[in-house]
Amino acid sequence: MESFVFHPPESLQEYIDILWLGKSADLSITSVHYAPEFTELIFNYGDRFEIKGENVAQKRSRESCTICISGLKKQPFITTTEGRYCSAGLLLKPYCFRFLQELLKAPILEKVERCIFRDLINTQRPDASKVFTLLEAFFSQIKLDPILQIFEQQISATFLERGALKRFSQRQQLSSKSFIQKFKKHYFITPAQYVKLRQINYARSLIHQRPDLSLGQIGLEAGFYDQPHFVRVFQQYMGSSPKNFSEPKVPG
Repeated sequence: MESFVFHPPESLQEYIDILWLGKSADLSITSVHYAPEFTELIFNYGDRFEIKGENVAQKRSRESCTICISGLKKQPFITTTEGRYCSAGLLLKPYCFRFLQELLKAPILEKVERCIFRDLINTQRPDASKVFTLLEAFFSQIKLDPILQIFEQQISATFLERGALKRFSQRQQLSSKSFIQKFKKHYFITPAQYVKLRQINYARSLIHQRPDLSLGQIGLEAGFYDQPHFVRVFQQYMGSSPKNFSEPKVPG
């Protein structure tokens, strides 16, 4: 399998983390994924590619390409690939999901799709420069909410602190209800659910990197009230208990 990663220019970094590309003559695999902290926009030019889970949308273009949008998820989700694999995708900031839904049928997205096929898929020397130029035009149609941008910048440093969400909404002079409504409109989950998502991913890294810590210690380090609270939320987001998480997951 061939794979490539391209990093966006500075002008796109408030929307895009990376652009990835994968190609294989034959790839048949079903995988379980957990707790994504990003929105993903995928262009599939191969055979079967399917995502099963919450906050997923897709369309089939006139050029025999399937465009998929996958947002934040509170439960495990499954991807299936069968046959020829030819896909490119964008890992995006989580607040991009709503805009992508609205622009899924925009003509410029079809231009992006054709450019990806020409410059990344149907070539021996992939070059993302023209793709990024089109993406700049595409994302110029999006007006980001400044409060959510500030939230993303601050939450990385404070998401483990209890009461951080309440303090943030107060500093922005918003009621908790108004902030929750604004947040759900773009992220499709609540701020509290998003914080849990971040906490679970932090706990997940501790499980692998700090085997000396007990589950209770990991839960407290990740910001949960106690071990039962940690185990309950982990089970919801990851589909298994923290103790059993490292065991292979086989989709039914």
